[in-house]
Amino acid sequence: MSDTSKLIAAMNGVEAFEPRKDDSIFSYKNISTGNYDPPAYVVAFIFLYVLKFRNFGSFEKIWWHTYFQYKNTVFLIRDYKFGTWSLEAKTDSEAAIELVPEIIGKIRSAARHGDKILRSAFKAEIDKGQFYLNNGYGKLRSAYEFFLEETNAALAVLEDFAAQESGKKHDLQEITENHNRRLHLQRIVSYRAIPLINAFFSLLEFILDVFYAFQQPPLSFFEFRKLTWQDRFKAAISLEPGSPVVKLYEQLVNVKTQYRNPLTHGLTNESSLLVPFPFAGLVPISYEHLSNTVHFGFIQISSASVRDTIKTFSEFLEVIANEEPYCYYVLYVNHGFPVPIAKKAVEQIRKEMTDYRSFEEYLQNRSLYEDAVTNRDIEA
Repeated sequence: MSDTSKLIAAMNGVEAFEPRKDDSIFSYKNISTGNYDPPAYVVAFIFLYVLKFRNFGSFEKIWWHTYFQYKNTVFLIRDYKFGTWSLEAKTDSEAAIELVPEIIGKIRSAARHGDKILRSAFKAEIDKGQFYLNNGYGKLRSAYEFFLEETNAALAVLEDFAAQESGKKHDLQEITENHNRRLHLQRIVSYRAIPLINAFFSLLEFILDVFYAFQQPPLSFFEFRKLTWQDRFKAAISLEPGSPVVKLYEQLVNVKTQYRNPLTHGLTNESSLLVPFPFAGLVPISYEHLSNTVHFGFIQISSASVRDTIKTFSEFLEVIANEEPYCYYVLYVNHGFPVPIAKKAVEQIRKEMTDYRSFEEYLQNRSLYEDAVTNRDIEA
């Protein structure tokens, strides 16, 4: 039994209804509003494309509506802004209200089959490169900024402590207490830095996808995704000799190798391997790991390394926000638009990247237009 047949079976008893010409939509009353499970586009697919009920058109804030009959009761079903949908029935119809849970249950059951049908169709479009990326830049950047603030605050506490203790004379007990206090504050800096590093590289992963989209290198998006991190970086960002990005790239690789990778993967790389050795017990594969990795020592990341890492992150984000063509791409995602992979859509946007100010104006106008569409003030 096909998914289409299963969908039709799930909607058994729901029949198309043709209202009289003098039957006004205003004679129908909301009995269930703000429904979002399933989303309105799936409901439209069920009624208008699979069941082939007539679309009676749009009116204020509504793009489509149709009528159906279920258990001798007539309903109007329609979409609304923000992807929701509503059920309406004739005024004072208690019988209709009692049927709402049953109708919604049938629609949700049908939607599961409809989603499979749509998924297959959407997969074909994705295979042809006709898709966009959801824009997660705002969320990822906000997470990075949050952990940056937390880490800087921890560094400030450590620096204040060091400044207060500088030049003071202490007895042995005070020296011990201050040493332990300093270690504690340094550990806090280190612990704050771990999510900061992860948040930055999460943001960077998305940035590389965005740059790929607008650079359009000669490989598919999914081939690009399969590349190593370094190769994806090089495919998305040009490493011209002498450019400011080259040095920053090397620093980012160092942070990724020394901190991000081992901390993200549970400290399970080569540095964690220990071998028995005479007069020493278990030792790492190289004694350099004792001082150059996060696996050993009292502090995972020194405060000096944290400062250097923050400096590298800040400089990289500043460079891509100011260097062409990357500044255009950053400005685009900063406005929250989905990121096009579809080539025609990319070409259309790139035509607007003549200068920064005019591109910003283009994006602002587009934001106003899309806000109006989202709010259903105008039709797309």
